[in-house]
Amino acid sequence: MTSRMQFGVLLAVCACLFLPACRKEGGEGGRVGGGQQSAVTITLSTDNNGNCVQSQGGAAVTNATVHYDQSVTWCAVDQSGNRLAFDLQFAQGASPFAQNQFTATAGNCSSPSGTPVSAVDRIYPYQQITINGKQCGVGTDGMHIKPGP
Repeated sequence: MTSRMQFGVLLAVCACLFLPACRKEGGEGGRVGGGQQSAVTITLSTDNNGNCVQSQGGAAVTNATVHYDQSVTWCAVDQSGNRLAFDLQFAQGASPFAQNQFTATAGNCSSPSGTPVSAVDRIYPYQQITINGKQCGVGTDGMHIKPGP
């Protein structure tokens, strides 16, 4: 084998061994390898006092964090994890998406068509959330849209 062929084989082996180790793993709504954004799932539920609770990555959050180039899916669940019908509304004209309202029937989730329309670092509060036909107290819950890296 010529030295050029040996160098080419060595380069190929090193690339296969070391490049995957450089990949950025996705965390809570984080980026995955190659810089592509992952989808963010936000889970809606209610506590024993009838207040809305939203979770992201298994932790309750007041403002779900979404980067401007991520897709979002909302799911409402009961304590057993069954998917419930829901209706989520941002104030008119105060949604980070092209639409203000997102609904899903029991057993389903809802996603906007596309990513947030604004890359501005801003919090968008929810106006109203109804889960399984009952309006819950939204409090200060909303969505924090973050610009790119």
